[in-house]
Amino acid sequence: MNDGMSRRAAIGFGATAVLAAGAGKAAKASDPIAVVSTWDFGKAANEAALARFKAGGTALDAVEAGARVPEADPTNHSVGYGGYPDRTAM
Repeated sequence: MNDGMSRRAAIGFGATAVLAAGAGKAAKASDPIAVVSTWDFGKAANEAALARFKAGGTALDAVEAGARVPEADPTNHSVGYGGYPDRTAM
C-alpha cells in the first residue's frame, strides 16, 4: 500500500470494519461463521482459516492462516511461492 500501511494492518482494518458493521462485537469461535473462496485452491485455505478461528484465533488470525496456504503452495501460480510475476508469464 502506498500510505505505508502494512498488509496485516490493512487486513485487520477490513476485518474490524466487517465485524463492527455486522454484529457490533468481536466474533467468537461459537458464533456461526462462513468462509468463502472464489478459486479451487480456496478449499484448503478455508479449512486452515476455520481451524485457526475455532482454535481460539481472531478473525485476523484466521485470514492470515488461510492466506498462508496458497502463498506457500509451489503449484499455485496465482500468488506466493509458486506465483508467476504477471499474467503474461503463464
